[in-house]
Amino acid sequence: METIGQLTEKQYFAWKNKLLELQVVEKNAKIVDLQFALMEKDIEVAKLKSLIFKENVRNRHSDVQTQKREYTEFKQELSKEVHFSLENVIIDEITYEVKIDAKK
Repeated sequence: METIGQLTEKQYFAWKNKLLELQVVEKNAKIVDLQFALMEKDIEVAKLKSLIFKENVRNRHSDVQTQKREYTEFKQELSKEVHFSLENVIIDEITYEVKIDAKK
C-alpha cells in the first residue's frame, strides 16, 4: 500500500472516536430493530395463544351443552322408568328416597 499522508495523533483519535460512535449508534439501531421484531413475534404468539384459548373455551361450553342435553335425556328416561317426574325433587343420598322439594 502506498502512503498518501499522515494524521496527527489528535486527528487520528478524533476520527477513531467518531467511527466508534457511529458503530455504537448502528449497533443500537440494530438492537432496537431486533427488539421490535421480537415484540412483533410475541404479539403473533399471543394472538395464536388467544385463538387456541378461544377454541378451548368453545369446546368447554360445547361440553356443558352436551352434558346438559345428556342429563336431561337421562332424567326423562329415568322418569319414565320410575313412573314419576324427577323435576323439583330431592333425592336422599342414603335411602335414595325421592321427595318433593318444598322450596321450589
